Amino acid sequence: MKMNHAFRTGVLAVLVSATIGISNAHAASITWRSSLSSAMSEAKKSGKPIFVDFSATWCGPCKQMKKTTFKDAKVIAESKKWVMVRIDVDEQEKVAKKYKITAMPTLMIMSPKGKVVSRELGGQGAKEFLKWMKSKYSAAKK
Repeated sequence: MKMNHAFRTGVLAVLVSATIGISNAHAASITWRSSLSSAMSEAKKSGKPIFVDFSATWCGPCKQMKKTTFKDAKVIAESKKWVMVRIDVDEQEKVAKKYKITAMPTLMIMSPKGKVVSRELGGQGAKEFLKWMKSKYSAAKK
């Protein structure tokens, strides 16, 4: 069976559109790092402040933030100004102990030099989270 040129062109257009849609969907998410030390190196080079999400797989508020807050378009856009790190406290006990993490989620903002600027305990909705991040951005840039 021969395909005519218009049909082949239409199929190609659909495939290209689907591929672009997939790559755009992937781009519309937060780029999380899992190593605080490499995130600090990246922050020193880029001058971006660091956001750390100390969480655990069993933590209900952590799961909720992953489903809602960290999927919010405005939060994703704001995250591009930061080096974003997610630390699983069960997998990285030494890091959690160093920063005295005793409850999840613990949300932490650090300067590019690694100085802790702000900490928040507990889950946050997107509006509350954005307000907090933006209010600490200038102090965290130092």
